[in-house]
Amino acid sequence: MSEIQNHALRAMFGYIDDQLDELDERVDRLEKSDRKVTDELSKVLAVVESGSETRKTVKKTIVTAVITGVVGYLLSQYGLK
Repeated sequence: MSEIQNHALRAMFGYIDDQLDELDERVDRLEKSDRKVTDELSKVLAVVESGSETRKTVKKTIVTAVITGVVGYLLSQYGLK
């Protein structure tokens, strides 16, 4: 009976060891996938931030041009320009 128990225990431990190896491989794949997604998201975030800065710059330029035009018009109306 002891010999049968030893074989059964070895089989169970072998199965558990195989399952742990498979889970380790799965964790490795998930970590690689996570790194890839994180890298791609950081690139997307950089593009979004860049676009936001571009919009801010365009708005500032438009506002500056409008103010310059209004001030120039007022100065020309008062004969100061």
